[in-house]
Amino acid sequence: MVDSAQSAQVSVKEEYGRIIVAADGSLDFTNTREFWETLKTAATTADDVVLDLRSVFFIDTAVLEYIARAGRAMQQRDKRLKVVVLDQSHPQRVLHLSHFQELVDIEIRPEGSQN
Repeated sequence: MVDSAQSAQVSVKEEYGRIIVAADGSLDFTNTREFWETLKTAATTADDVVLDLRSVFFIDTAVLEYIARAGRAMQQRDKRLKVVVLDQSHPQRVLHLSHFQELVDIEIRPEGSQN
């Protein structure tokens, strides 16, 4: 069981014109307001957005909805959201099982990869 009271951290930075939204911890409906506001702003204003979930160990359907909304917002502008996950992680499995590769570009990195 996942402790949903655990806080998640969200950060945003720009590297070479790319906006990187990074999160860590457990993301679920109890703690995703900052995550959504940050992702929404990036997805509706930037041309190149990466959502880095390599430090996230749990996501729920609220997070999937926010990723889908951001992906659609970028598609409406002829752009693609890129989501980076660790191989065999919970976020990677959930995104795969939900067929999110049709909506966003998913980059799978080996476990332990932080670059």
